[in-house]
Amino acid sequence: MPEKSDAVLLTMHGTLAELTMRATMPQHRLDVRMTNALLDSLDALPEETMHLLLLDAEEADFCGGWADDEAAAALASLHPSPADQLADMAFPTVCAVWGKCEGPGFEMALACDLIWATPDAQFALPAIHDGRFPTWGGTQRLARSAGRAKTLDWLLTGRRISGQEAYESGVVSQLLTTAQPLLEARTKAEMLANQARWALYASKAAVKRSLDLTLQQGLELEADLYALLETTDDRAEGVRAFLEKRSPHFQDR
Repeated sequence: MPEKSDAVLLTMHGTLAELTMRATMPQHRLDVRMTNALLDSLDALPEETMHLLLLDAEEADFCGGWADDEAAAALASLHPSPADQLADMAFPTVCAVWGKCEGPGFEMALACDLIWATPDAQFALPAIHDGRFPTWGGTQRLARSAGRAKTLDWLLTGRRISGQEAYESGVVSQLLTTAQPLLEARTKAEMLANQARWALYASKAAVKRSLDLTLQQGLELEADLYALLETTDDRAEGVRAFLEKRSPHFQDR
């Protein structure tokens, strides 16, 4: 059953957990209440039964930034932040974006493993205009996906980037191109969540740790994780399903 609050909605679709920011503030701007609700909901995720998290929002925008200067002052140095929590998840995370995705909202999206966005979505880290600085990991995570030059351009100008430009820059992994982006994102996420749990986790762990390893160390990690997956019941089920020409029925074992 969905877990309801006036700020966020946590819903389970089988092995997919969907966390939706509700329209309690114009453009889903982040205040203390919304931030605390996100932290509480991320803490409450049923990790033992879920395979993947989809983060999205109601209405026309994903997040328009901070609610006001007071919220920015109170929350900018918050650690762990919702972005920290998203980045630390062992399971894959996807952020679906349409409309505005600015400031801490963009930083939360960057903390997810995948960003799916409409071509006309608007991304920005505009803190420079207020004499501030992104502090939920935006400078670090954006540089790792877009590169040094584009990151500095976007940070120093604070300009808005379309979903199309973000896709071409490697920040967005897929474009949502239908008239119903939420339904499209949910359908895509459910397909991912139907994969074997431990294979999903191992894939994320291998890629995430590759940033801190030499190539040889990364190859050794890949081999170790593959050996572990070979011992799982789900791997055996995958082989049986292939031989029997049917869809596998994974059991998280």
